[in-house]
Amino acid sequence: ALEAVSCTEKGTINITNILDNVALEQISYGEFAVEYDRILPGESSSRTIDSYDGKGVHFPLTAQISFYMVSGDNTVYLKTEDHFLLEADSKLHVAIDPETKVINMSTGSTRSFGELNGINKQKPPLLTDN
Repeated sequence: ALEAVSCTEKGTINITNILDNVALEQISYGEFAVEYDRILPGESSSRTIDSYDGKGVHFPLTAQISFYMVSGDNTVYLKTEDHFLLEADSKLHVAIDPETKVINMSTGSTRSFGELNGINKQKPPLLTDN
């Protein structure tokens, strides 16, 4: 039996900022830039990745999301603890919210945004392998 195969595989990643009073900028999915400019609370940004991106793209892709969190004069480079799966011909929606676990790339510590901002003070400290 013959199977039709598309020469161009592609997938779309959409990232939404659900954090109050925090902007996200220079957002990447693995090695793929999603957005350079700031996305404010409630805003989203999308990027379609395809096999013509010149990086030897083979689906499925699995990657962390990295970005700069900007609050007032403070800027911190963060990466999600989780890896997200993007399959060919699919859309991946990721909401960065108070429950999102992130790694502070300058200290290596892992916390949720809620813990970083003191929102979840009633919860016990996050257990880590460190």
